[in-house]
Formats: sequence, C-alpha cells, structure tokens
Amino acid sequence: MNKKIGVYGSVVNFIAVICFALSMLFGFDYGSYFSSMFIAFSFVLMMCGYAYFADKESKLAGYVSVAFSVIYTVIILLVYFAQLTTVRLNELTQQAA
Repeated sequence: MNKKIGVYGSVVNFIAVICFALSMLFGFDYGSYFSSMFIAFSFVLMMCGYAYFADKESKLAGYVSVAFSVIYTVIILLVYFAQLTTVRLNELTQQAA
C-alpha cells in the first residue's frame, strides 16, 4: 500500500504538470493556479514515498525532504488560494492602473 501511495502521487504530479503546461500555453491563468495546487499535494505524497523506501543511511534526508515539501505545500496553497479567491474577484481600479 505504501508503494501505491507514492506511485499515485507521482501519477497525479505528472498529470498536474501536464495540465499546468497546457494552461500556460493557452493562457488560462486560473487553470495553472488550480493545477499548481495539485502539484503541491502530490509532491508531498511523492516525497513520503521516497522517504519510506530510502536506505537506512539516508532516512534522515528523506524525513528532511518530507518536512520541506510540507512547508512548500503550505506556502503554495496559501498563495494560490488567495490568487483564486481574492485577487480574481477584485478588479483593478483606475488608481491601480
């Protein structure tokens, strides 16, 4: 089961990266924000899989990578949640332009 979680995280990450690339090519900003959130979630799953199956000598590096991936995910989710909700709903006024 642990191996499947890592594989599923990798597959979701791959699909999210493809969606991100396509949304950037076609200029769909909100699609890129949304897919970036899935990249962050799946990145944590991927790193947990790598940390679990790491050799005994490199377990600490795996745990550190999981900690940094969680920090990355929290920051990315805050940024893109704000981008999808607050920034999207507020139009620029003449004063800002």
